[in-house]
Amino acid sequence: MQKNELLEAGQPDFIIVDDDGPVRNSLIRYLEDCCYTVKAFSCGEDILSFLNAGGRSKAAVIDVRLGGIQGDDLLKKSLAIAPEINYAIFTGSVDFTLSESLIKAGVTREQVLLKPLQDLEVLNKLVE
Repeated sequence: MQKNELLEAGQPDFIIVDDDGPVRNSLIRYLEDCCYTVKAFSCGEDILSFLNAGGRSKAAVIDVRLGGIQGDDLLKKSLAIAPEINYAIFTGSVDFTLSESLIKAGVTREQVLLKPLQDLEVLNKLVE
């Protein structure tokens, strides 16, 4: 789906999944200031419902540690439903390593974003 098709369909440019409200809200404010549309969720089950209902975006940023379904499982399930979305993993753990199953799913180290983001501009690159 091209960007103008997303806009015509009312789909957001970004999906943010983070159970930490201040972090989630900070990302939303930055992206909206950059004129992107954003759909945000505090849990993984909600994004899966959104994707299963046909919801899409150009990019999604998924926190690794969520209540309920964890970020790596969420990412694998999201990839299976909507592989066209450019996904990034958001983690505060400097020791985070990609699991074998994520690597097999095609996730690369470049898709891992460390909290706190020192340069929010990296988010813009997800939709280019």
